[in-house]
Amino acid sequence: MRVARAVACMFVAVVGIRLLAQAPQRLTFEVASVKSNKSVDPAANRGIGMPGNRFEATDLTLHELIAFGYGHPGIPFRRLLDDQIVGDQGWMTSDRFDVQASTGDDVVGTAAANERKLGMLRQLLADRFKLAVHHETRTAAIYVLALAHGSDKLGPGLRPSSIDCGALAAAARGGAPPTTSPAGSRPPCSAMIAFGPVTTLAGNGQPLSALGDLLSRLTDRAIVDQTGLSGPFDINLRFDAEGLPGVAALVGAGRDIPHSDQTVSTLFTALDEQLGLKLTPSRGPVDVIIIDHVERPTED
Repeated sequence: MRVARAVACMFVAVVGIRLLAQAPQRLTFEVASVKSNKSVDPAANRGIGMPGNRFEATDLTLHELIAFGYGHPGIPFRRLLDDQIVGDQGWMTSDRFDVQASTGDDVVGTAAANERKLGMLRQLLADRFKLAVHHETRTAAIYVLALAHGSDKLGPGLRPSSIDCGALAAAARGGAPPTTSPAGSRPPCSAMIAFGPVTTLAGNGQPLSALGDLLSRLTDRAIVDQTGLSGPFDINLRFDAEGLPGVAALVGAGRDIPHSDQTVSTLFTALDEQLGLKLTPSRGPVDVIIIDHVERPTED
């Protein structure tokens, strides 16, 4: 996922010269605040934002902060799944916190800047929660994403895209004004899920990995892409999200999505009918983080 890495410089000793060890670089927020959130309103806004040079988390558990901090900065919803965090203490999924922090610089809005923010978040968790973790690879339940009927029989909701997201990103880095979209349409190079009686998963100019990331959040399982499809796609999928194991984490605790009528297909049926794809349960290697140590934070 792509994470910011501290760099430790190593030197070779030479006879007659005394060399000093250089400390690893630390990525830290310039200013950061961690406070308990005692709100009892299940409809209150909760979530994470990274506007400008800031990082903001509202009404989140430490488990959720870890899932985000060790996830991928550039793709929506690619956070660690619940089963990828091992060793939770009870309070880590019940106590909720607000985090407000600033990077103190003006480099914003780029993938590199977001990577740095996640590196700073991981350091904040280590400093304030005394969090220490290590990685392991374990065999776990996964889904394999594959073609349901062959590459020449994609469904009507999955079409090659004419949007060149790489070119748009390069133009933005060169100072070109941001691309605008007609009112009511999705921004280019985006992917999203909108919950309701009929839930919509949509994207434009997206690789199949973005679809896999969203499906992973909905099913709460890692997705392995075996479609063999490359290039960007426009995606439009409509389905009934009721009963999917990842929905509660996406919409927030205490919130429900409206029940659909019985004419709406399940996610698995909709994938076949609308995209020409299928999800098959399997088992495979999954990267997990093991919590070695953690403490409740001191507030400021």
